Amino acid sequence: MTSLRFDTVPIGKAQIAAVTFDQAVSLILEFAKSRNSHTIVTPNTDHILQLETDEGLRGAYSRASLVVCDGRPVLWASWLLGRRLPEVVTGADLMPALCKAGGALGLRIALIGGPPGSAERAAQNLVASCPGLHVTWAYCPPFGFEFDAQESMTMVKTLNALDVDLVFVGVGAPKQEKWIDEHRQNLRVGALLGIGAAIEFAAGTLHRAPRILRRLGLEWAYRLIQQPRRLFWRYSK
Repeated sequence: MTSLRFDTVPIGKAQIAAVTFDQAVSLILEFAKSRNSHTIVTPNTDHILQLETDEGLRGAYSRASLVVCDGRPVLWASWLLGRRLPEVVTGADLMPALCKAGGALGLRIALIGGPPGSAERAAQNLVASCPGLHVTWAYCPPFGFEFDAQESMTMVKTLNALDVDLVFVGVGAPKQEKWIDEHRQNLRVGALLGIGAAIEFAAGTLHRAPRILRRLGLEWAYRLIQQPRRLFWRYSK
């Protein structure tokens, strides 16, 4: 249960919460204290398209505690449908905001994802900029970890042993959402968020688009320029 009640807006197969950024942060902080392994997903246009054909991703979305609007095209779609979402709530913005607020509360977080070394660099930067924050684990899982039952079991045991409040998983969609959904019932954490490239942004190994491009809905183009091999096929669908 949460203190905030909110409506949802259907965009394709996703039921997106009509919440502001500050409301989303408050909700997730409530989840962090619960130890009920709440999941938060952040759909952008690529997620919306994948949901049409990916049954496993749809299942993960249906069981999520909070689904927020990650991207202006999704926001604009809600306006066209006559059910206005209040604003964009991206994973890239949520992670630093939650870490800053979590530092004041003494929360314990884990960072999972990014290229080798980036989670550790992100942890150092977040601890330096968020007084009181405890990064208990920064880990880059090996390629194919989602298919390795032993690796996933070890990750679950580690998270449980570390008594984590917030887990940020940035291994790309739909992998991160499916892994979280598959293992959340065995986890004793507060909340788990799929946050895409936010760990790399925090590490400084990847740069966010300038604010003007984000407002114009062109962050995807900026990302494509930085990571053409990885993202070309995603955006050419």
